[in-house]
Amino acid sequence: MEAAETKEMKKKLKVLFRAYRRMTPNIERSLHELGITTSRHKNHIVLNVQNRSVPIGCTVSDRRVGKKIVSHIMSCF
Repeated sequence: MEAAETKEMKKKLKVLFRAYRRMTPNIERSLHELGITTSRHKNHIVLNVQNRSVPIGCTVSDRRVGKKIVSHIMSCF
């Protein structure tokens, strides 16, 4: 990915996960449009980003979890 595409994706992910409390169908649909697939497990959701797995919790543990998720996803690019 180019730098401009990476910045644009990061901006979209920040908006998407700004108020993350749990995985909703709307968030899953938006991730799929960005090329990120999701698979649900018992207590976690695994995001597949460019053949890398990013596990996230179904529910949040603190208020910064949205920023942490974006950081983990962007580390895959």
